[in-house]
Amino acid sequence: MKDLRGKIQDFLTEIIAEETFIVSVSVSPSPKKKKVLIKLDADNGMTIDQCAHYSRQLGKKIEEENWIQDAYTLEVSSPGVDEFLALKRQYKKNIGRKVRIWLKQEDTLEGKLLEANEDFIKVDFKNEEKTFSFEEIEKTKVLVSF
Repeated sequence: MKDLRGKIQDFLTEIIAEETFIVSVSVSPSPKKKKVLIKLDADNGMTIDQCAHYSRQLGKKIEEENWIQDAYTLEVSSPGVDEFLALKRQYKKNIGRKVRIWLKQEDTLEGKLLEANEDFIKVDFKNEEKTFSFEEIEKTKVLVSF
């Protein structure tokens, strides 16, 4: 039998649009009041209306199937600007943007993300193209400029 997290992930996979993808699904282990936190992203970004739409559909499913018997909190959002990239698909959608990369064996560097595929990313670092495999990367954050 699937756990709650697995049921939620399966349901979302069925209902989300093709350009939308699941970044994370977490369920707090608290027996009193569970907190279900969903992070969704899309190739062209997520809107508040899209998050609300998926939240309503998921909330309805949780209630209909009685997946959670007691009170719970459901939060559906997109990853914030302060969050690290979690999926290769997020790298692809951020091509052309400035990123900060923490490498496992080297220092941190900042540059423009030029390319991303299943195996590596390419970054313009001080007018020099550098390629890194995902195994070399500890974490990456998109830098927002104002």
